[in-house]
Amino acid sequence: MYLAPTDGYASAFQLQQQIKGGQYGETGDRLFYLKLKDGAEYGQMSIDLYAPYNDQIPGLIRLSYAINPSGSRILR
Repeated sequence: MYLAPTDGYASAFQLQQQIKGGQYGETGDRLFYLKLKDGAEYGQMSIDLYAPYNDQIPGLIRLSYAINPSGSRILR
């Protein structure tokens, strides 16, 4: 998890789920590697989606990320 791959990156992520009335659901953490500036920077990202979140908040998206601007694929 601490070494970003050199290839295999996709430019898009799509997820479709159906939540019926009264149900709560979440995707769990989805982990991704990032390649920025044509490989000059690497990073990692975690996305977690909740729908619905609670009675006052209909949905929540949590993003966590770390980027190594040195250009190294080591992400500690």
